[in-house]
Amino acid sequence: MTQTTTRNGRPTLTPIGTLFERLLDSAPAAKPVLPIAVWQDDQAIHVELDAPGVTADGVSVTIHNRELTLQLTRAGEKRADGIDTRTFGTVEQRLKLPTTVDTANVDATLVNGVLKVRLPKSEEAKPRKVEVKAG
Repeated sequence: MTQTTTRNGRPTLTPIGTLFERLLDSAPAAKPVLPIAVWQDDQAIHVELDAPGVTADGVSVTIHNRELTLQLTRAGEKRADGIDTRTFGTVEQRLKLPTTVDTANVDATLVNGVLKVRLPKSEEAKPRKVEVKAG
């Protein structure tokens, strides 16, 4: 905050200080966004999420009411004596699933900084071929 003193001795904000303060106060806090890929085939929904520096202990995968929640925690501290734009702490990503999944058979692996989640579709959600009988 930039302050100046008027003739009567009272501090006031300068117009430029007020402008920057308003901009900073009104700007929404940026949420870290991690690169993600999502696709599906007849058998499963696939999710891949870049998670550099995250260990398997720092990953939580939950499914509830057709919503997948991925929570990643990266340990470490930002350095105050230089430039550091890395993200530390916990980041959460939520995805609405387009169909029901077999939650008992969900598979999640973390390899080379990429979290891979395979969500098998429930039997009801899989395509089913119907036999046509000659009449």
